[in-house]
Amino acid sequence: MLFVTIWAMPYDIIRRENKYCVRNSETGDIKHCYRTRREALRLLRALYANVEDAAERADEIERERDEVYRKYHELVNMSASELERWAESPCSRKASLTRAPIRRNLHLLRTPKEEWGAKELEWAKRTISFISRMRGMPNGEPVSEGCPSARDIALMNWGYRPRAERAELVSLRFKHVACRRVDLADVERPELIWVLAMPFGVIDSYNSYFSERTDRRLDLVPEQVPVFEYHGLRGSALDAQPIGRTLKWEKRAEGWWALVELDKSDPRAERFQRAAADCMLEASVGMLRAGMYPQPPATGVYEQPTELLQAPVVELSLIVPSETGRAANEAAVGGYAFEEVRSMPCVDCEKQQNQGADALRSELESLRAQLAAMRAEMEQLAQAKAQAEEMARQERLARRREQHAQRLMQMQVPKSIVDELLDIFGDIPEGDQDRIIEVVGRLIDHVRALQPSAQTDSARAAPSPEQRAMLLTQVTKAQHALPEHQYDPQLIEADRAFVRARYASINVQR
Repeated sequence: MLFVTIWAMPYDIIRRENKYCVRNSETGDIKHCYRTRREALRLLRALYANVEDAAERADEIERERDEVYRKYHELVNMSASELERWAESPCSRKASLTRAPIRRNLHLLRTPKEEWGAKELEWAKRTISFISRMRGMPNGEPVSEGCPSARDIALMNWGYRPRAERAELVSLRFKHVACRRVDLADVERPELIWVLAMPFGVIDSYNSYFSERTDRRLDLVPEQVPVFEYHGLRGSALDAQPIGRTLKWEKRAEGWWALVELDKSDPRAERFQRAAADCMLEASVGMLRAGMYPQPPATGVYEQPTELLQAPVVELSLIVPSETGRAANEAAVGGYAFEEVRSMPCVDCEKQQNQGADALRSELESLRAQLAAMRAEMEQLAQAKAQAEEMARQERLARRREQHAQRLMQMQVPKSIVDELLDIFGDIPEGDQDRIIEVVGRLIDHVRALQPSAQTDSARAAPSPEQRAMLLTQVTKAQHALPEHQYDPQLIEADRAFVRARYASINVQR
């Protein structure tokens, strides 16, 4: 009878416009709103005044809501913005029959705990039950290219992102560090905690990893960033407040380390200090999604192990691990003292290293083959370019040769001399060929100026009829002036010289 009487009056407390209101969760009617939650709780107890143990029942309702809220946010590992982005992906429609789970969980993720009533508690319990049951089911094959399995799609529609299958990555440069437990009383400044925030070469649950090449893009984000508890996703107003800040970042062989300064006045600081001293502190970086490269897919999980070349860090979160809440990167740890571990604990390490080495060798051979093909293609292009340049040079020389020949012929230079000059031009720079032609032209002009009446070879070879008659007369006279028996070869040769001289003087006069 007591149980029936209590639930005949299903009242709860919600928060509206910074006030706490007592509501009938069945009808939605608001009984009254107060400035503080304590005053609203007093009215809630008064409504149950006629019911035996009403105050205990009201407290039980509060405790139940706190417990369900805590379990829900420990199990659901997607934020409202992540779930909303996933809902826009075509993959999200390939498993669940309706969009109701997405709508319900978006409502729960965006509703403060103070506004959770009977409806929110019911929805949260359904989500907890579904995720707890579905996580134990076999994963199965992807439903299509680029989409996960039906089980993973259903889980993500309910706000749970399955941890990616951890691919093996062998990094010869990676040096894992282990936290060493200390007595918190011996720590001089317990508010200062060193955190390996971005370990190199360790694949996280998103199937991505940082490396020495990862750019933190300090042109986009500040050096000092706020520090939260579990990215501020626990749901209360206090959770949304930072618990400290990063003082500085250092790049070491293991990865990027951050020196965190906790706010000593924050009541949560002592909890994280004890976790750091006991080596029970994990860390996770929140990154500016628009500045990440390669860009993450809609699911947030990369299909293949992916090196993050750009990772702008906008916040750092500290996590005290529990059964359902862990950091995405198992090597991201915080503490006060560390020791280097040369080899990471693993099963079948030698086999994994051999597989990793084979994969690296295969990739190296592929890169070498691509490089050889690129070199051969570049050589072919260079040869084709050289041939084209040589053809263009030959065509240019042929045009220049024709131009030079025409200019020399215009100067009335004999063809034999023109051909000889053109042959010489082949060994002379193009700039000097025009100079030689100019010199030849000036030389011809100079000779013509000195002998303006000089005749060409063809003109001298063809004397006029008057010259021929005169020369014949002179030669005849010279031959009849001497008796035949007085023939003297020397005189004949002298006569011939006289004729030649006479012929030359006649040509000059003309």
